[in-house]
Amino acid sequence: MITKNSKWAFEAEVGRFQFIEKSMYGISRLINVSKILYSGETKYQRIDLFESLLFGKVLVLDGLVQFSSYDEYIYHEALVHPTMLSIENPRKVLIIGGGDGGALRQVLKHSIVEKVILVDIDREVIEFSKKYFPTLGKSFDDPRVKVIIDDGRKFIKETTEIFDFIIIDLTDPSGPSRYLYTKEFYQLVKSKLADDGAIVTHAESLYVYQYFFISILRTLSAVFKVTRPYKAYVPSFGFLWGYVTASEIVDPLTISEKEIEKRMHERGVTTKFYYPGLHKSLFILPKDVLEAIEKSDAPISTDEKPIELPLIY
Repeated sequence: MITKNSKWAFEAEVGRFQFIEKSMYGISRLINVSKILYSGETKYQRIDLFESLLFGKVLVLDGLVQFSSYDEYIYHEALVHPTMLSIENPRKVLIIGGGDGGALRQVLKHSIVEKVILVDIDREVIEFSKKYFPTLGKSFDDPRVKVIIDDGRKFIKETTEIFDFIIIDLTDPSGPSRYLYTKEFYQLVKSKLADDGAIVTHAESLYVYQYFFISILRTLSAVFKVTRPYKAYVPSFGFLWGYVTASEIVDPLTISEKEIEKRMHERGVTTKFYYPGLHKSLFILPKDVLEAIEKSDAPISTDEKPIELPLIY
């Protein structure tokens, strides 16, 4: 087996490439590749795109799978709808990150939405999505959408706009992005949130990256009165994936299944993964994870001492 650029391996016997994804704690996995579609770098990160038999097109940033055409809807529906349907009038939405367009696509399913601002630092990721994932990329053409190419933290600090729903859809807390997971950043986000609004962020794996999951939860809990961790299994990630929703008053556990169904109907929301009967079960965490949250020494992340998931790429 010959290693190529630390991420591709080649099986000479069958003439087949494999993608190598390296995680923490010595964990790696191989995904058989039927075709390499792109491999290059932007100003901010490395992008790789390949096709696999099961996952279809797979987007990789800095050596880590971001989503696949096979199951991106699971990650993005779980990120957006449990919180957005818990907000009574989410008319103005901010997405920090999300340059692939997946979260944007789910937000735009809500007919109640009047304006969405998407802030991403890497224009090339947006253009890449438009080219290779047109189903997602076409969301950028919706007249309700305004795209701003900028650093998310800088935008939050400088904007005077107030939002009903803020989605934080970032790469892992590594390098510069680690400062978008700190207490100070979440305080800035809170200052741009409507009184009856809410935010949501992905929060790493409940098991493999449990220390970081708990740190993100604790950091948000130090800023917001209501924080609710939840989870969804995303096959192309290979992990049970964590999210946290936070607000001063919005609590997804208090909304009824009947009300969710009503809001989905009124807003014209259609989904493949999420549905009213699934809602509350997403917030049920395994017993060992709940115990870990109580006992872990994972800290509140601050600008002075931000948590950082090391890149192994």
